[in-house]
Amino acid sequence: MKITVVTPTFNSAGKIAENVKSVLKQNYDDYEHIFIDNLSTDHTLDKITELYSDSGKLGKIQIVSERDNGISDAFNKGIQLAQGEIIVILNSDDEFIPDTLFTDISELFLLNPDAGFIHGDILFEDFKYGTSIRKPLLCPPEEAMPFNHPTMFVQKKVYDKTGLFDIKNRFCMDYDLIVRWHKEYPEIYNSGFYANKYPMVKMSAGGISWSNELDMLEEMYSVVNKYGLNSDFAHKKLMQRKRRVKLKLFLERLGLNGLVKVWRKYKWGN
Repeated sequence: MKITVVTPTFNSAGKIAENVKSVLKQNYDDYEHIFIDNLSTDHTLDKITELYSDSGKLGKIQIVSERDNGISDAFNKGIQLAQGEIIVILNSDDEFIPDTLFTDISELFLLNPDAGFIHGDILFEDFKYGTSIRKPLLCPPEEAMPFNHPTMFVQKKVYDKTGLFDIKNRFCMDYDLIVRWHKEYPEIYNSGFYANKYPMVKMSAGGISWSNELDMLEEMYSVVNKYGLNSDFAHKKLMQRKRRVKLKLFLERLGLNGLVKVWRKYKWGN
């Protein structure tokens, strides 16, 4: 069972080595790594090529370097090029954690062939507000994102059936996809298998959604409206999340990040 890793890059030289090394260390050899690069001007592509060449696995990578139309477009290009039965998107500043991950995922799909996707926990590395292990919320999608997208290993036939990411979204392309599955393909949405053995991916704070939280929440609510899931419940949850973000930013201005750390520790239970 071949696994395709899709990694969008743009001037990612500072973090891309850890991303690549986390793939190279896997004890599972049936994979490919596709990089969709938005015309980087640093040494991103040189580092990728050097690491794969030194490992003797240069034939496992494919690099497309051309102007794209945002992150969703990069995701879509990678998925369309994928030769694997299973596709996972690993952003350039993220990395896989255990070296047995690909082996475990392939075995889980063999045991659960009807699973449209397998997902799990992330290690969210945040030096400002506190690093934590984050389990998927598994909540109604109109409340929040139910799954940790960086951990989602998706069967390619799912994308073939449901279509790809909506390039109009700047922040919530993964959320839009999941809500669409919930609304239009419930058999796929409900087929996910939660593998809770260990955190699968280390994700670094500072991404575009993390840096634009209020804009992200507005886009999430537009997705809720788009698929007809707007309700008093959905609006209430949006307002609650907005208040939390504004409070966090206020406490940060006062130099009280420690209070946010305490809340995060309570929220995630670690």
